[in-house]
Amino acid sequence: MPLHTNWELHFFTSGGEPPKGTRIHLAWFDEEIENEDWYPEIAARLVDYSGSFIWSATPQAGNPQLYDMHVEAENLLDSPNPRLTEHHFLLSDNPYISEDAKALLAAKLTEDERKVRIHGEFALSALKVYSEFNRDVHGIKEMPVDREWAVYAAVDPGRQRCAVLFVACAPPDHDLYGHPVVFDELYIPQCTAEKFAQSMKFKLETYMPIAFLIDPNEAVKHETGSGVKIETQYTRALKKLKVRTALTGNGFMYGYDKKKAGIESVRRTMYVDEDGMSRWLFCCDRLPSFLSEIKHYRYVKKDGQITDEPHKKNDHLMDCWRYLASYGGLKYRIPPKSVKPEGYALRALREKRERRKMRGGPGENRGIWLGPGKG
Repeated sequence: MPLHTNWELHFFTSGGEPPKGTRIHLAWFDEEIENEDWYPEIAARLVDYSGSFIWSATPQAGNPQLYDMHVEAENLLDSPNPRLTEHHFLLSDNPYISEDAKALLAAKLTEDERKVRIHGEFALSALKVYSEFNRDVHGIKEMPVDREWAVYAAVDPGRQRCAVLFVACAPPDHDLYGHPVVFDELYIPQCTAEKFAQSMKFKLETYMPIAFLIDPNEAVKHETGSGVKIETQYTRALKKLKVRTALTGNGFMYGYDKKKAGIESVRRTMYVDEDGMSRWLFCCDRLPSFLSEIKHYRYVKKDGQITDEPHKKNDHLMDCWRYLASYGGLKYRIPPKSVKPEGYALRALREKRERRKMRGGPGENRGIWLGPGKG
């Protein structure tokens, strides 16, 4: 729509694809968007003119991008020149609607709907899969894990993104015995089997892990070029770098692949024990990607109703957590002792024996008997 000032207005539906290659001075999102690609694309369109952006909405669809802006605006409240500000306009502030009409609307809404439409709270909290997670309850500030703990890892393989979550179980004489501690993560972009193995070797250099779990659906997929299963590629790469576990060697156990049942397994282990401590504990300072995923991990909303299907986007570490929570063997086991480097003398003796074995013949079994012989 051209204006007399030679400016132009363009209108789009958020369900479609955002325009590309244009330069704009101002963008305005009215209500929450359907296609999340709009926000990063429009941000790029504003760069040339240092343009401005406005987003006005009743936060009822649970859009994570709008929620992230809300959180950032709160963090910038004390900044002298914030790049982002938030302004609340509630129904109670509207002088053009009568108090009777406001009360009538409130009476027709459920408690959750009133929180959103009347009080302006974000519906994202109602959509969160793990709304029980609280950093103050489940988080610990220090990482107590050492080589005496039993370490496990769950892997969600992928070419675009490979994710790994590491959990450890304390020995019986430790205060955290019986509380699995999620203490580290990997989030590897553009991953190959070699990058995965190298990253695992670096993370586990001070531990002797008990077992590796893997996404059973992704593990059996074949790479387009080689035709080799992803699980086989990862196993070969781990073997090459001598990364192994006590139970699975260089390979993996399959994680439990029933998503809904797995989510319930996680929930059942998020309770607080009689000692006042959460069953699961997290070294949050070492888990930035995990914290980002759990904040945005939410159920799909369809036809105005919240379904029991979680979004299939940025859920890699959430999948890893499910595999660990569903694994019945997640408990303390005495870690295997690390193998000491072979010294020169031992290596020379071993190589000598191997050469004799290869030659065969009478000299193969020669030796000196000390003590009584056979009668």
